[in-house]
Amino acid sequence: MLNILVLWYLKQVISLIEMGLPLGYLSKDMFKMIKV
Repeated sequence: MLNILVLWYLKQVISLIEMGLPLGYLSKDMFKMIKV
C-alpha cells in the first residue's frame, strides 16, 4: 500500500516539474529578450 502511494506521489511531483521547467525556461528567455 505504501509503495503505491509513494509511486503516485513521485509521478505527481515529476509531472509538476516537467510542466514547470518549460515555463521557467520560457520566462527566462522572454526576460533576456526584454532586457536586451
